[in-house]
Amino acid sequence: MFSTLHIPGFHIQSSLRYEPALRDQPVAIVDDEGQKPARIIEFTRAARRAGIRAGMTSTQGLARCPALQVRYRCPEQERMAAAALLQCAACTSPCIEATADGICTVDWKGLPASALQKTAQTLIQQLRRQELIAKIGIAATPGLALLAARNARPILHVTESGDLHALPISALAPSPEFLRALRSLGIRRLGDFRALPPDGIAARFGQEGLTHWQCITGKATRLLDLVSPPETFEEATEFEAEIELLEPLLFMIRRFLDCITDRLAAAWLVVAALDLRIGFTAGPDYIRAFPIPSPTRDVETLFRMLHTHLESFQSPHPIKSLHLAARPCKPVKDQLGLFETSLRDPNQFHQTLARLSALIGADRAGIPVKENTFRPDAFHLDSPAFHAAPTPSRSSSPPRGLALRRFRPPRPAHVLTLNHRPASLVIEDFSAPLGDSSGPWIISGEWWDRHAWERTEWEVESADGRLYRLFHQNNAWYIDGIYD
Repeated sequence: MFSTLHIPGFHIQSSLRYEPALRDQPVAIVDDEGQKPARIIEFTRAARRAGIRAGMTSTQGLARCPALQVRYRCPEQERMAAAALLQCAACTSPCIEATADGICTVDWKGLPASALQKTAQTLIQQLRRQELIAKIGIAATPGLALLAARNARPILHVTESGDLHALPISALAPSPEFLRALRSLGIRRLGDFRALPPDGIAARFGQEGLTHWQCITGKATRLLDLVSPPETFEEATEFEAEIELLEPLLFMIRRFLDCITDRLAAAWLVVAALDLRIGFTAGPDYIRAFPIPSPTRDVETLFRMLHTHLESFQSPHPIKSLHLAARPCKPVKDQLGLFETSLRDPNQFHQTLARLSALIGADRAGIPVKENTFRPDAFHLDSPAFHAAPTPSRSSSPPRGLALRRFRPPRPAHVLTLNHRPASLVIEDFSAPLGDSSGPWIISGEWWDRHAWERTEWEVESADGRLYRLFHQNNAWYIDGIYD
């Protein structure tokens, strides 16, 4: 059993996916490739009622209907709509074919007959959420399924070829010459054409007539030219008018996320990362990747992440295009140990970090990471790795010796020396003579750079038995810490 998904008026539907309010207004699509002047190829029902016909120029259309909105054909929007069609169809069967623009044929072999109607209805609803109005034909051969899809309202299940006998002969979408030949013989319905003897069809009507006759009788079948649906879930558009404010950009991003997450839900996938590209009227595009700390397809979470970033975004020129792609992955399922805890909402924590970075700087928010240097307290801040592999615990011997309780920042001190060794320690209103001392230990680094540093460390014991670590740097003494 085969099913054919048909998007009538594919070019006009692709153009109006993100502007559904225009479906009830006179809108026409013109194609300026290969013909000058540009000709109208598709239009809405309101435009048809106003007298718009295919083949008119845009000037003729505006003369017939002054309220007509003329849009140029956008291959990028058609590619997005075709990808959405294939991804929705792939949720019901892995055997799919991109038959033509806006037409997809699916092999439903093995699907129970009782589930055909329900599956078709689910597909229509899913495509409707993608702002695509579809019709589905179900039949035993791909040719009959396509014929049924063109005449479905919105689903037509053909159990026998005789179910299509009452349709007009124009349902075959024949060539003008073939249609005139049939009408000259008084053939107006598919049933009349099917009743003709097969022997003389090829001689009288040629190969086209034989192909149509075999199609409506169910005797012609073929193998599907199978394709794989796109692995990236994406949406893109080019704006008719340049955008200079944040609100219309966020409105379109939210609509993109609704379409993408709906297709991901049907495929049981989540978003691992988002790729945003904004095109301007001049200059290079703005490209930014957004890794998702905890993969999800929650629209609110994804939208907040993009919204937070765009709040501080400044566009050098007016925006003319928008592209949003989601890199999918399977849902992550972690089983924690008995004594392990996790963040309640890693995405919300990531969003909080992003806001902090925007307020105080990206180098002032994150997790401290020790740098590869001997310089004391040298570190930098990194963003947390939410899904990093756990580091195996190292088996090490228990710490030996005294623990140093560090002072951060180090406390300034006044040290009196005797024979180049610390002899007395003065801290604010406290002073104490020093006994034994160990040192000096001279450490330095980055002598080749303007950030060169050097310090001299001592370990000293006061008269009351306390142990301190002192260091001398830049002609000043400091207490680095006290030993427990």
